Amino acid sequence: IVFVDEIDRFGKRTGTAAGSAEEETQRVFSQFLEWLGKPDRSAIIVGTTNVPEHLDDAFLRAGRFDYKIPFLYPGPQARLEILMVLLGLSKGTSRKRVPLEMG
Repeated sequence: IVFVDEIDRFGKRTGTAAGSAEEETQRVFSQFLEWLGKPDRSAIIVGTTNVPEHLDDAFLRAGRFDYKIPFLYPGPQARLEILMVLLGLSKGTSRKRVPLEMG
């Protein structure tokens, strides 16, 4: 399993490479895409990003990253449960009522 955090920094949509560092990055990116597309690769690739709209379309082609799993913000009840865990409170603990209006 290969885990690549903030993969958008590596596979960002860009214009033409204009310098030796950018050219090298493009070369490595091209090799990585070629490896991702091989049907016989024996690795599972997990990439994370906070800005999926910045990913190059070449990343999203079939056979490279086939599954997209969004991790969305928790709803009001889940936020309350997370807060209780972080404060060390259990469900039976008495507590004052606090409005949980969150935007």
